[in-house]
Amino acid sequence: MINLILFFTFGLVTDSPLDKVVGIVGNTCITRSELEEMKTMLPNQISDEELLNRLIEQKLLVIQAERDTILIKDEELSRAVEGAILDLKGRFPSDETYKAELEKSGMTEISIRKKYSEKLKEQLLTQKLFQKKFGKELAVGDVEALEFYKNNKDSIPLQPAGVRLLGVSIKYAISGEALKKVDKKVESLLNRAKKGESFSELVKKYSDDEKTKTSGGDLGVVNQNDMGAEFRDVVAKLSPGDAGIVKSQFAYHIIKCEAREEETVKLRDLILFVKPTRTDSLELEKRVTLVKSILDTIKQDSIPEILKDTAKIELLSWGEAFIPITNTPFGSIEKVQVNNVAIFHTPLSVQVIKPIEVREEKMPNWEDIRDDLKQFVYQKKLAKYYKQLVDKLKKEIYTKSIL
Repeated sequence: MINLILFFTFGLVTDSPLDKVVGIVGNTCITRSELEEMKTMLPNQISDEELLNRLIEQKLLVIQAERDTILIKDEELSRAVEGAILDLKGRFPSDETYKAELEKSGMTEISIRKKYSEKLKEQLLTQKLFQKKFGKELAVGDVEALEFYKNNKDSIPLQPAGVRLLGVSIKYAISGEALKKVDKKVESLLNRAKKGESFSELVKKYSDDEKTKTSGGDLGVVNQNDMGAEFRDVVAKLSPGDAGIVKSQFAYHIIKCEAREEETVKLRDLILFVKPTRTDSLELEKRVTLVKSILDTIKQDSIPEILKDTAKIELLSWGEAFIPITNTPFGSIEKVQVNNVAIFHTPLSVQVIKPIEVREEKMPNWEDIRDDLKQFVYQKKLAKYYKQLVDKLKKEIYTKSIL
């Protein structure tokens, strides 16, 4: 599941002691928070120096776009933001799950739209800049892409093993008893933190969130105004060293404030999922048995009405396309048994999956990857012209790294 707090780290005012200038491009400053934001979106092995260089290059291209009086219309930006939001929602199995993750992360769609708007405007300016300067050179037709395919077969990646499947995720119905259990655990951990135990170590030992526990729950520096109301109301009352509790539908958060400067705060988060009781589990197993019996007896056809009960069931896939086997709970093609229903447990649900067709790893033919190859050749050409333009701008515009 996507962790939205980690996906978006919000920028700060540059005169805050929690933030500092790490680079200069012309009359524009690059702050540490911008660098940290970029770090959350890229692989960890990339150094801060390389990340800062990428930010410097972005700023240079925006400056050149402004020099060339390139403008982005409001409706263009609005369409791009809407598309980005739809793409983000599409990464979740349902709209309910998306909203629950927003709530768990203490964010709102308004704050996400704001951040997307800022970033997408820069991207659109850069795209228009390259189209204006190198549009004809960047165009890639079928003939050029086919020639690349013929001459570079050894370097074209194999099409991964995949599976078409009928699959649903059945949610737990969380009872009041389950909520009481997590309430007690949260209170106990909060008291231990208040008595001086290392909050980072408590997170590493007790947090249920694998994505944040290894870093001791470090969320970095965020602006509390960009949080959802439940998180903002709690965080706004925290002084450095204090901790508070935020409750959501699927998880409880123990939030610790490590530093504060007006509206910006440095936070750590210990997350405890609300786990089902034995009774909850038994109720779920009844539904799992029913759904399994349905999948056992059907092929890819219209979806049975009982599987459309979105309050309890989320549709994962209905055999429309091959899914890379590594993106499924099976993990490898050897574990797939076509037409046999498999059951996989997650912290908040059970997935019931029936594979209906598998595809071995293979060398893709031209028709399979025509569009992908055209995009690949386009990106190679774009990288060439990108370097040419950035090298030229670095000679014309003052830049400095202060890491």
